[in-house]
Amino acid sequence: MFEKKYGFVMLYRSIINWQWYLEPNTFRLFIHCLVCANHKEKKWQGITIPAGSFVTSIPKLAKDLNLTKRQIQTALKHLILSCDVLYKPSSRYSIISIKNYDSFQSNVPQGVTQMFRKCSTDVPPMYTTNKVYKEDKEKNEYNNRIKKIFQKLSEEESKSKENLCK
Repeated sequence: MFEKKYGFVMLYRSIINWQWYLEPNTFRLFIHCLVCANHKEKKWQGITIPAGSFVTSIPKLAKDLNLTKRQIQTALKHLILSCDVLYKPSSRYSIISIKNYDSFQSNVPQGVTQMFRKCSTDVPPMYTTNKVYKEDKEKNEYNNRIKKIFQKLSEEESKSKENLCK
């Protein structure tokens, strides 16, 4: 499904309070930018592309996100005006840079990165810890106990109705 070499990005829950959260095209474009941005400085055709930036074009973004060029331009305009991204167009390509990328992507706790390195690509991370397995097992046991109690109550109720009808 996903290749491990691409890594991950951090997305804070507070994003639900972000002004573009409910605007689907703008939100999608921003998440796409987060995922595509370099996590460290790279060279591209003799140009240094810093962390938090990536090379793209309006047509490429439109194709990647299955949106029209106009929708991409509008969403990009939103992100630029709200100072969430910087946009540097040229005749052949554009560079999009996420403002404050380092402040929310470089502070990944050490344990989190180690956990993701250890996880298999076949097993979703949420099912790799014993704690989650134990919680699931406890929930199943609890649900089974509740079912037994209700079965017992319904059996007793049936017996008492039978006794009343005699």
